[in-house]
Amino acid sequence: MFKLIVSVMVILFSLMPSSARREMRPVQTGGERIAYGAQSTNYMDLYYPETVKDETDVVFLIHGGAWIFGDQTMFDDHAMRAAQLGYIGVTVDYSKLSQKATATQMNDEIYTACRVLKQTLLDKGITPRKMIVAGHSAGAHLALLYGYTHNTDSPIDIAFITAASSPSEFLTLDKRQTVMEKNRYLLTTALTGTEISALTLKCQKEAAAAVAAITPYEMVRADVPPTLLFHGSRDSWVPYNNSVRLYAKLQEAGVPTEFITIDGADHFLGMTEGAMETIESKMLAWAEIYLK
Repeated sequence: MFKLIVSVMVILFSLMPSSARREMRPVQTGGERIAYGAQSTNYMDLYYPETVKDETDVVFLIHGGAWIFGDQTMFDDHAMRAAQLGYIGVTVDYSKLSQKATATQMNDEIYTACRVLKQTLLDKGITPRKMIVAGHSAGAHLALLYGYTHNTDSPIDIAFITAASSPSEFLTLDKRQTVMEKNRYLLTTALTGTEISALTLKCQKEAAAAVAAITPYEMVRADVPPTLLFHGSRDSWVPYNNSVRLYAKLQEAGVPTEFITIDGADHFLGMTEGAMETIESKMLAWAEIYLK
């Protein structure tokens, strides 16, 4: 059954732009590729500023691709940009649904990557001070999941989270019939490794608990990291209302948060003129506050 579900998921998301499914490129000039685990996807690319201080902040980037496609090189340009701004830019890959990985395993791998990253930097005489965790789409979900489950024990302290076009809950329906909504049971079954359906959710407490365990919306409490949200108003993949509801819950819990709507944008915000500039400028403004 699980193999069938993964196969269906691969077919469903096979129409994603080819940039999300390209072969992993060699690390770009000035970068360093590090294996952090035993899986074929357990790699991260590091980019260093021209002058590295003894204590340096990190921008930790998690790529999207529907938890199925992509690798860390999708965000290497952004990691290089972070290095130009004086940060250590890191872009990380992780195991996918096509490898039978669950969201919990992906989250565990992100933790391991952070631990290995910290030791790698310490071995170079660099102390990673604080970390911005940022992601898009599935990567944004993992950024939130990591930040909300490891807010007190992350190997590198989390300054804030940036989540763009993020799935933050899976079963709440919106007025728009997005790809995620239409396939919510297939998706949550694959991400949890537990059979999820209307029937199992009604009759089995374990099914609801399994979904809650990978749902950032359900994890909001006062001590989660500050959270910066971006979402396109016309997202056809992940409901725009996911970010609306998460923002409201963060506000209610007293968590520092801000929500930027990219008017008229679909899921892939980089295709909308000015979107990346908006995201970068807002992240830099937050860095001035939370990286003190």
